[in-house]
Amino acid sequence: MAISERLRTANHGRAAGADSPCGHRHRHRPRRLRGRADLRSHPHAAMDRFGCRKSRGRPADAAQFRQARYSSARRRSPAGAGRGISRYRPGRQHCRARRRGLDRSGRSPRHQHGDFSGGWQHAVRTGRQPIDPGRTRPGSPLAQRSRAHAARSGALEVSCHRQLLPERHKPAVAGDDLMARKKILLNAFNMNCIGHINHGLWTHPRDTSTQFNSLNYWTDLAKLLERGLFDGLFIADIVGVYDVYQNSVDVTLKEAIQLPVNDPLLLVSAMAGVTKHLGFGLTANLTYDAPYLFARRMSTLDHLSRGRVGWNIVTGYLDSAARAMGLSEQNEHDRRYDQADEYLEVLYKLWEGSWEDDAVINDREQRVYAQPGKVHKIRHQGEFYQVEGYHLCEPSPQRTPVLFQAGSSERGLQFAGQNAECVFISGQNKAATREQVDKVRASAVQAGRNPDDVKVFMGLNVIVAATEAQAREKHAEYRLHASAEAGVAHFAASTGIDFAEYELNEPIQYMKSNAIQSATKNLKNNDWTRQKLLDQHALGGRYITLTGSPEQVADELESWIEETGLDGFNLTRIVTPESYEDFIDLVIPELQRRGSYKTAYENGSLRKKLFPEGTDRLPQRHAGAAHRHI
Repeated sequence: MAISERLRTANHGRAAGADSPCGHRHRHRPRRLRGRADLRSHPHAAMDRFGCRKSRGRPADAAQFRQARYSSARRRSPAGAGRGISRYRPGRQHCRARRRGLDRSGRSPRHQHGDFSGGWQHAVRTGRQPIDPGRTRPGSPLAQRSRAHAARSGALEVSCHRQLLPERHKPAVAGDDLMARKKILLNAFNMNCIGHINHGLWTHPRDTSTQFNSLNYWTDLAKLLERGLFDGLFIADIVGVYDVYQNSVDVTLKEAIQLPVNDPLLLVSAMAGVTKHLGFGLTANLTYDAPYLFARRMSTLDHLSRGRVGWNIVTGYLDSAARAMGLSEQNEHDRRYDQADEYLEVLYKLWEGSWEDDAVINDREQRVYAQPGKVHKIRHQGEFYQVEGYHLCEPSPQRTPVLFQAGSSERGLQFAGQNAECVFISGQNKAATREQVDKVRASAVQAGRNPDDVKVFMGLNVIVAATEAQAREKHAEYRLHASAEAGVAHFAASTGIDFAEYELNEPIQYMKSNAIQSATKNLKNNDWTRQKLLDQHALGGRYITLTGSPEQVADELESWIEETGLDGFNLTRIVTPESYEDFIDLVIPELQRRGSYKTAYENGSLRKKLFPEGTDRLPQRHAGAAHRHI
């Protein structure tokens, strides 16, 4: 019998005051700890019936027993491993529940052989902590609801393409299989503004996005994400405003559609100061910034964060940005990538080649901080840039920040294959996503790199609660505050098409534009109307939305990884910080139970964490490495 099944069918005959294995009588014994003989035969069951690793000696009294138990729990919780996401803490309310004949989830004993997904989960018998997927924040409406598990349809709602996907119950993974499973990578996807992807939710009473001007808003978010062991915080940005819809900026201002928007780079030093491991992917438009100055800013942040920054390379897509910078219009799409190629060449020379690794010796006696012969001036003469000078910063932990990119056009893929280490895509179905992932990896191979030199992330919305019924209720609640028109206004700027010119059910004609190519491509392949766009963009935008219980969401995340070749997800916010809190408290423990998510951070830079087989620096086969000797 499998260990998970033994846990479900363990005997219930032992009285509440029965002797413990340590020789003590306990009035309130946790209900999950039964069947010692059953567990003793399992290869990963080297622990007592309280789920703790066995101590060499047995305490002489109850106080010593409790102390030994919590000491064991602390040993099993490495720093950064969720910090209490799933730690077991007995309380008096649980004891009272036992006296009333209820278990910790508030259910009567007749439910104890049924579905466990709404209450306390049994711990994996490998020394890990118990997991409580039903746990919510104190005082939240969800926390005040009954923990009784409602009957479920067994289907997870994926609201983008309106499919109901069957739930797959996966057992916990133990031992070597736990270590061997592919670990899902996770970034929080955010922006230094009010409305990012899911528009109108700033009107929700629990949303705090209007506090984005406060430093505490961002430092609290960084600490929350590190508690959830997120790999990074990916911060989007634009230069310009959304003025395509109705040929006006009015809807943008009323609905706070990425306006006002603050500089993302200025947040990093503060967030890095309150975290130790969280990475930061920062969007910066290269078209309107001098490479010489940008190189210094990123090196400074890499120093201050001790190697935890990445750069999301964008070339821009808004004519309003070009006009604001004194140009009549932006360059043609492929021409912008030509400029980006040269921009990166300048940066590689500064970051990788200007200072040798041993240039800094910091010799007080000889009064030599840096050796002049090991610091080199770059001399670049190109079509777009002429740069002569020394890099203003000594080598930072990564030298070149981790390079992110989101272009999916043919020219964008060529650029990604040459430069990107992480690529961000949006997917509507698994077959199309698999095709996108394969194209990204093929572009890397064409550039002389390995296919696994690029990590691929997909944008994603998640609405999760302790039960499917509660998650659907939350989804309906969110939709009451969402603005479909704001979503369409955002999409209009992405495509360069004013959808306000069309009647609700009038077919939208595909037209080539100078904006985001993947956005206009979707219009070409489908029979779109303004009504259909309003339906899609009411909540979720261009990203799929998973709505369900922790088990259902975990099932779907694993399915996307397995069937598409994705490496991870960029998780958007719907209501902030609630969306991230729910995911961390409910989904992360379930993924950890299955072995699909890390239980602690590895040491090292952001690049080293993303590519454990590599180093803090760009690999030798990357294009940037060619500029290490100038």
